[in-house]
Amino acid sequence: MLESFIVYIGLIILMSLNLYAYSKISHTTQVQFLHPLVAFSILSYVLIFAFRYNVGVDYPAYYSDYITAKKYTNFNSLHYEPFFSWFTWFLSKNNVHFTVYFGLIAFVQIFFLCKAFEKKKYLLPYVIISFFLSFAFISWQNVLRQNIVVAIFLYIVLRRRNLNFVAYIFIVFFCFFIHRSSVVLLFIYPFIKKNLIEIKKTFIGISLLCCCVFVGIKFDLFSQVMGNPAFGSLMVGLDYGSYVLNEEYGAQGMGKSMGIGFLLRLVNEIIIVGMSSRMRCFYNDDKDFRICYNLYFLGLCLLYIFPLSMVLQRPNLYLRSFSIPIYAYYIYYLFHVKANASFGIRGLGVIFIFIFILLFLYQIYNPIGNLVEYHFFWESFSVKNSF
Repeated sequence: MLESFIVYIGLIILMSLNLYAYSKISHTTQVQFLHPLVAFSILSYVLIFAFRYNVGVDYPAYYSDYITAKKYTNFNSLHYEPFFSWFTWFLSKNNVHFTVYFGLIAFVQIFFLCKAFEKKKYLLPYVIISFFLSFAFISWQNVLRQNIVVAIFLYIVLRRRNLNFVAYIFIVFFCFFIHRSSVVLLFIYPFIKKNLIEIKKTFIGISLLCCCVFVGIKFDLFSQVMGNPAFGSLMVGLDYGSYVLNEEYGAQGMGKSMGIGFLLRLVNEIIIVGMSSRMRCFYNDDKDFRICYNLYFLGLCLLYIFPLSMVLQRPNLYLRSFSIPIYAYYIYYLFHVKANASFGIRGLGVIFIFIFILLFLYQIYNPIGNLVEYHFFWESFSVKNSF
């Protein structure tokens, strides 16, 4: 546990301070990734998640597949999508150490995350803080393939939103060979082009969110959806077959832990929604904020309507990933709002950050299985003799 605190908190401090310093000393409008402060931040992240061992629920499966992949004559023997299968098989076949394999995956993820904000260097340190404190980084190191696509999608929305539909389809087609769930992105396309669901009234936004929470807790919509055979076939097609076939596993979600943690997270989400109008004014010239917030709010509603379902939340990762920029926008807003801001605004900010940090520390202090607890690969004797 102590090792986890040191590694994670140390990495947050190192990366955020480096990127903050860079934002202050850099005179370019675009982030220079070869600048020592930026490059060292990315390298630190890559090394930490390359050198981990048995950190994450999905890690053992990826590790086992990688170790055995070199025995196969071709990549078709792996059960992943074609490109990811080839990538895994090629490195394993050439006796590349598994730390390089996990390091390259971590690099692609963090690179596209930072690349998405290359025009917003002022926001980048807050993005890193949001990425870690929201525990998105653990999801990214568990759901490896899908979160590669998530990172690419963030980049598209924030930096390449003007792509025409044909070019967008081509990118989705490429991502399909990394993770099949990328077809979901086709349905999100209209929402990144226009503000189809923009809710400007704070009261309406909070009311709608509370209605979603009530419906999600009061009515078991998950069971009704799961009872549809067509839905089961769709989920299997999107590579979520294990959740559909394993009813207990597929039902895992927030509903399994609707306690203090659930309420605290809900409080923070209500604060964000409640401050959305003020942030919309603060970021009036930033079109990215509006798109990110609309996608965030849509993902938030879906999250609470189906709180009992992990199988329904996996496709929702593409929308939920926009909590990373929205939390970052809010934290930046708190530190840069006018000094004469009301006591209420300051107070809500303190509550938000306190809950943010509290939940982060609690999840490290009381990890579930091997989901969070950090170990370097050299701490395991069995790994020393893997290659």
